[in-house]
Amino acid sequence: MNRTVLLVLALLLLAAFISPVHAQNVTCNQAGSQVFCSNGQTFFRSGSVTLDNQGHVWNNIGNQTIGSQGDLYTRNKNQVFDNRGNSWDVIGNQQTGPSGTKCAPVGNQVFCGK
Repeated sequence: MNRTVLLVLALLLLAAFISPVHAQNVTCNQAGSQVFCSNGQTFFRSGSVTLDNQGHVWNNIGNQTIGSQGDLYTRNKNQVFDNRGNSWDVIGNQQTGPSGTKCAPVGNQVFCGK
């Protein structure tokens, strides 16, 4: 076999083992004061404090949410920014921005990023 055929076969084999980017998207559904996400995280909100099933805690203070792992989220009108370089646009309950598997509650919504 020539090099081109070997290269094509190697790329096809590699592509078979790489997950598509959209497979990392996490969906979350709210039921009362709990939010259940497809990545296994469950959030429970009580007042301004939110806990998850992995031992993390977030505190909502004004337009900021501070997490127990050093994460900071700031909401400014229709945008949310975190201290890891992610940002989301929010229109109603719809959000656009990065998708990923690290999720955190910000206000009444859950945001997932990298």
